[in-house]
This record gives sequence, structure tokens and C-alpha cells, in this order.
Amino acid sequence: MRAVDRLYRTAVCGCLLLALGCTDLSAPDGADASDMPSLEPAAILVQPASVTMQAGQSRQLQAQVNDASGQPIAGARLSYSLAGGCCVTVSATGLVSATGPVGEASVRVASGRRANTVPVVVSAGRAQRLVWPDGNAVRMPAGAPPRNFTARVLDWAGNGVPATSVAFELDSRPLSLVASGPDGSTAVEIAKLETVGRHTLSAAVPDLPAIAMQSVEIQVDAGPPAAMSVVGAVPMDVEAGANISGPLVMVRDGFGNPVAQAVLQLEIPAAVGSLQRTEIVTGEDGMARLAWIAGRAGARGALKVTLAGDNGGAVAPLLVHLQVARAAKKR
Repeated sequence: MRAVDRLYRTAVCGCLLLALGCTDLSAPDGADASDMPSLEPAAILVQPASVTMQAGQSRQLQAQVNDASGQPIAGARLSYSLAGGCCVTVSATGLVSATGPVGEASVRVASGRRANTVPVVVSAGRAQRLVWPDGNAVRMPAGAPPRNFTARVLDWAGNGVPATSVAFELDSRPLSLVASGPDGSTAVEIAKLETVGRHTLSAAVPDLPAIAMQSVEIQVDAGPPAAMSVVGAVPMDVEAGANISGPLVMVRDGFGNPVAQAVLQLEIPAAVGSLQRTEIVTGEDGMARLAWIAGRAGARGALKVTLAGDNGGAVAPLLVHLQVARAAKKR
């Protein structure tokens, strides 16, 4: 009985060995082992392949890892990192966020030894405010050459917003409608202003009324002195030795504006009188008062007024003709 049992076991083992010998575990005929499916990443597909966004926006990247046969690899590990640029951040899950500045960047998506790069372009966001880069107050002399005033349209992060129409007004009078350039700048030329005083240059975005109008205060001062004249009557036939106040002398620029702080030098013939002061200064109204003491009875002559520092003779001297009475007036 034991002999039969041993014979049975031997027969079973032989059949198993025969079956294994008939099984071919090598690659199919005509195929290489390297052509067989593998879990090694061969390509990474990313959507979108490139990103264009505005400052402050975010965009989610979707990535798929494929094997050599083009089949997705389930559960493949992915990593996201910033490959270049400084205007975005990227999270571990592929969320790209524009942090503020405009510019270009790139995001690297990797799995194993494979990687793909996604270019990112960040542009300015929606216009939110107007500014005057050169300040909100300007002083200039009357008749100054035409000057450009620049305003900028900015988004929330301070980036210039292009292609935005800006309307300019001077003293509530419409001037022009100008579109902003690539850096958000737009300019208007102000022709020479001839009237002394304060002028208001305003800028607004008609299509976005929520943006507050911004203004520049332009203070126009008188230009250089150009002429002098006598204001009021000149005292005549004054009594010898009398203290005389007047007349007034006005200094104006080339546009007729009164010139303040003009220094006037005075000369008078000794026979006609003497001066209380040989130098006077004009006030805000451009005027200064002459003060003199009448000289010898019957004397006649001209009080000469010269603009101090006018060595080139741009302003002609002013001659004020005076006369002292021949005899003392009866009281």
C-alpha cells in the first residue's frame, strides 16, 4: 500500500513540472521587455498649458501623469513649484495666485524624473484709482511755456492700467479725453497761463464713476516785471518843506499782472526835495507809495524810479514830474 502511495505522489509532481515547463514567462514573440507597461512616469499633461491672469486672481492647474503607453498612472505623486519670476505663488495642490505685481513667471509640475513647465503672465487688474505722480500742487510764472501734466490709472496693487480713457478739465472747462498707455500714464498739455491766481486741473475716468476725480492746484505767479506806471494824481504845487505821500507806482509783468516784492530805487533832484526812503518794495497788489519832502519854492524836476537789479534795462525808468509852489500858501 505504501508503494502505491509513493507512486501516486511521484506522478502528481511530474505533471506539475510538465505544466510549468510549458508556460512561457518571457516577452511575446517580436516584443522587447522594455515595451511592456511600466509605472514609471513618461509624460505630464497640464491644463491649462499656459496661464494669463490679472493681479489678484488665482487659477487652478490640473495635471495628469501618463506611462510610456500613454495611459494615466493612478495615484502618481505630483509636486508644484515656482520655476522663475516673482509675481505669483503656487500651492502644493497647484493653485497659482497672482500676488500683486505684473510680470511673467513659470510653474514647474513634476512627477518622478519627469517635469513640465507652465508659463504665467500677470497683467494689471481693473482700474481703481487715479494719481498725479508729480504731486497735487504746482507753482509756475505767468506766461510759462506749455507744460505736460501726467496722470496714472492704477489697479489695487499700484500697477498701471492701460487703455483707460481719462477726461481732463481746467477750471471746469473740458480739455481732452486721452487713453492711458502701457504703464497706465496719460498726459495733457496745458498752454501758457497768463492770469495770476489759482487754477484747478482735474482728471476723471468717465467709464468708472466710482473712481474719485483727482485734481492738481496750479498757482500762477506774476512773471518778471515788464513795466511801471503812476497810479492816481501826482501832487502839484506842493508847499516847500511839506511831507508828501504819493503818488503810487505800480509794477506789472508782460501780461498786465501786478508784481509783488519788486524793489524800486528812487532818485530826486535836491532842489525839488528829499526822499524819506530811497528804496521801496511793492505789495501784493504790485503797488508802492512814494514819500518825499518838498524842496525849494518854485523848484521843478522829475523823481526817477528804477527797478533794482534791472541791469539789462528791460524795464524803462519811470519819471514822476514834481513841482513845488513858488510861495507859501495862504492859511
